[in-house]
Amino acid sequence: MKIDPVALTKKLITFDTTARATEKKCAAFLIEILRKAKFNIECFELEPGRTNIIADFPGTAKDLPICFTGHMDIVPFGDAAWTKKPLGAEISGDKLYGRGSSDMKSGVAAMISAAVSATSSKPLKRGIKLAITAAEEESCRGTKFMCENKLFKGGAGAIVVCEPTSNYPYVGHKGSLWVKLSFKGVSAHGSMPEKGVSAIYKAAEAALRLRDLKFTAKNKILGSATINVGKIEGGVNYNLVPDHAALYVDIRSVPEITHKEILSAVRKITGKDASFDIVDDNCGFVSNPSDPWIKKVFGIYQEQGFVKPSLKGLTYFTDAVSLRKAFGDPPTIIMGPGEALQAHKTDEFCYVSKITEAAKIYRAVIADWCF
Repeated sequence: MKIDPVALTKKLITFDTTARATEKKCAAFLIEILRKAKFNIECFELEPGRTNIIADFPGTAKDLPICFTGHMDIVPFGDAAWTKKPLGAEISGDKLYGRGSSDMKSGVAAMISAAVSATSSKPLKRGIKLAITAAEEESCRGTKFMCENKLFKGGAGAIVVCEPTSNYPYVGHKGSLWVKLSFKGVSAHGSMPEKGVSAIYKAAEAALRLRDLKFTAKNKILGSATINVGKIEGGVNYNLVPDHAALYVDIRSVPEITHKEILSAVRKITGKDASFDIVDDNCGFVSNPSDPWIKKVFGIYQEQGFVKPSLKGLTYFTDAVSLRKAFGDPPTIIMGPGEALQAHKTDEFCYVSKITEAAKIYRAVIADWCF
């Protein structure tokens, strides 16, 4: 059984898998393909329609399978006008347009194409596991749900996360810590500001201190932790001294500094004025560069005609951390055909040539592990 990864990407783009529409129809389509390819299928709903798929094709040996993972959901189309239809899957030259083309239906299509091709050729010594997830764009809620409820079974010896990297193999990514800082003031008439205490001024001063906060701990691959104030809100109207304000802070962490230490540093500079609400808390990871499988994947990458890759990590967050936790922290590579800079953009596209290239690389990785 052969599946054209480009044709499959085009089909997947036509499914509206925003949170509003859910992944249900897309999941049903993929389940049918994988059942025909004789994968064992388990489905778990985070919420009605928010379907997570675990597809297993066992090997003849008792060794752990290799896991490929990707998510079906997409972000909304946005307010800006598209010149291409967001669900149109139009090809122009080497570009395939559509929401999710890069992030990351091309990755899902390439991994399924490679997996089905491998299982159709000859018996596997070691198996293949596909984790096709929902709600990744909502802080990885799908994999977190699966992990918290112990729904990942059987383990995995290695993981390939098919997120957009232009097919470059990355060995890790930063963690993320989202914190809401709330400030209280004393309301007064806007014409008499001296009678009140502005919560917005407190928040503004804290934002400037956060801007200048530097973390000295550094990872050789991921670099240093970063901090960004992504949103500020507060007040009611022009003529009121605001008695409330809030900062929404996005921190990207590295393993050399704990989230507890980061929060302590933030509290130190914001003082007693701020109350903290941790909205999301995810650790990052870095695979051991000396791991034999990591070295093998790098070798396969070179065998496909690419220059020897250097050790690099990503700033964005993926499903990898929950999967690694569920499977015992196996070596993990993030490598997919999409363009990271196209993710969530108007007129999002993926290069057609990268999709076929990814399927070829994945087939080689599967052959090395499974045969």
